[in-house]
Amino acid sequence: MPAVAPAHAAISKSHLGPDMSPKIVISSPKRTTYATGQKLVAKFSCSGSSGIARCTGSLSRAGTTPREVLSGEKLSLTRSGSYALRVTARDRRGKFASETVRFLVERTISWSGYKWNVRTAGWGGPGPNHWSDSKANVRTSGSDLLLSVVRNASGRWTSAEVDNQRSLGYGTYRWVVASDLSTLDAYQVLGMFTFGGAGASITEIDLEPSHWGNLSWPNGSAAVWQNATTRAHESRIFNYSNHPPYINQFIWSPGKVVYRVTDATGATLLDWTVTTGVPRPSTEVPIINYWRFHNAPPAGGTTVRVSSFSWVPLGH
Repeated sequence: MPAVAPAHAAISKSHLGPDMSPKIVISSPKRTTYATGQKLVAKFSCSGSSGIARCTGSLSRAGTTPREVLSGEKLSLTRSGSYALRVTARDRRGKFASETVRFLVERTISWSGYKWNVRTAGWGGPGPNHWSDSKANVRTSGSDLLLSVVRNASGRWTSAEVDNQRSLGYGTYRWVVASDLSTLDAYQVLGMFTFGGAGASITEIDLEPSHWGNLSWPNGSAAVWQNATTRAHESRIFNYSNHPPYINQFIWSPGKVVYRVTDATGATLLDWTVTTGVPRPSTEVPIINYWRFHNAPPAGGTTVRVSSFSWVPLGH
């Protein structure tokens, strides 16, 4: 089952006036996703053939009242959520234009030597699921990362995801999972993978413990996605034992991905090499998510415990 890109916001432009209407340029924010605590300065300008009478900006976060901002103003990104910077211009003839840039601000955590963005609340794939960045869904306990499927304040079941802030490229990717993966129900999915890029060249290499809706199926799967448009991929299924913790690993090198999964007894659960259609590094990042296949509701809240993540570049 392919992982699906986190549902991040994108820059979008609202109605602009005809050729003779004012023109607006928003030069910052430039990115579609920021982390809480990052510095951002709003920068925009307006121009018109007859001169500009008014050029104003307003910043809003989903569910809040917009507030006026000035070009050059430092914006405080202390709260996660979906934001919109809207700039409006009116020239001396009274003609009007507007433009809006939308971006996300994501909660961040530090874990296993890396900083991770916590996926913001909202509906989207995979699943599709309702996602949440609450501490009930994503938190650390000692050196472990805990991801939970829990009800939110509205009574909806919500899932969890963290995205590494660094694109790492070729090397050894390793996730150690402390939870007993042999006890997964039919619809639980734990994703450990790389994902990024654009178009058909999305770089996705997966390890996903799940029964994919059928308890009679094996509870482990691995896949190398070769083309996001045609959905061409190489995949393999296997079984997790009842002997956690598990070392889930793949070594990604030019033209080759070597998978190896072992349990606490040292037994090899997966040993598989892919040499066809192996993607090349682009903008992919390591991701961990925990969600419900087909958004099937669980019998109760559940949590998986990931002890560590590590990456070692090739040649080390």
